Amino acid sequence: MTDDAQRFYHNHFSDQRQLINQADVLISKLLQADERQIVHILGRGGSGKTNLCVAIADEETARDRPAIFIPAVRLIGDQPLTEQLLRLLDIHQHYTFTDLLDTLNALGRIYQLRVPIIIDGLNEAVTAAGRFNVRLKLDMPQLEHDIRSRTYLTLVTTCRATYREAIWPAATSSAYFAEDFGFNSYDDQKALVKKYFEQYRLQGDLSFVSLRQFGHPLYLKLFCETMRLPHGAVHQVTLGHDSIYQVFQQYIARSDRQAYDRLISWGSAPLSQNRKLVSGTLKQVAAYLWQHRARVMPFDALLDFDGLNVAPDFN
Repeated sequence: MTDDAQRFYHNHFSDQRQLINQADVLISKLLQADERQIVHILGRGGSGKTNLCVAIADEETARDRPAIFIPAVRLIGDQPLTEQLLRLLDIHQHYTFTDLLDTLNALGRIYQLRVPIIIDGLNEAVTAAGRFNVRLKLDMPQLEHDIRSRTYLTLVTTCRATYREAIWPAATSSAYFAEDFGFNSYDDQKALVKKYFEQYRLQGDLSFVSLRQFGHPLYLKLFCETMRLPHGAVHQVTLGHDSIYQVFQQYIARSDRQAYDRLISWGSAPLSQNRKLVSGTLKQVAAYLWQHRARVMPFDALLDFDGLNVAPDFN
């Protein structure tokens, strides 16, 4: 994996262990020779698609087996998709994408399994201007063809369901699409919540009504981060009273306190403006995206935000 992918991968490591059982099922289907080679996982935002992909990559690398993991947010150029993938993987310019696939296919033959090539979050592939990258629509058919022509490779992508027509406008069959991905049944939600509560040392009544709010794994993660107590103490929580917006507000308030305490521990003066550093910065980010009608923001713009006081040698 590239350095960017490695950081992205480890940022999700603790979460992805919650999905390892579901990953095992998908791995067993994808990496066997009698199953499909191309799977596009479609679902809502925050439904666990990224954590599932990280779980797949983790399972394979933990067993000393090859796997490729690429966050699609890095696919921002207008060059052919294959060129961008080679650059992200730091493949020497004298080698072609065909060389890469042939090498991975040979590894798969040695291990007698399919090597997963995972591209996560296709909907996050945007250009510098903040527009969706049309290279996915143009180049995905050829990429799928190249994978299918090699027995020991499999392609796994994730994407929000609303982007399906933008990437695969001619796709009329659902044979290669795992749609409506997520934890939609009561049993799935209960198992997921129990694992998260055990991890965060939370206790609560996991009735059917209280679990309905946790059909969205991202909300579950924010809830647990907000409610956990320091030093690993057990916290009895009451479910169903707070809306998702109230939990977001509590999470941001907690982040404000943590950022302020950290600045104090680093020797900063107890300035009042630092008490709302996180929430103030988020408001400026939101204002920038709204005013520029953009989905991404240059890092240089962040350096100009009020209150950050970023040192010139921040690197």
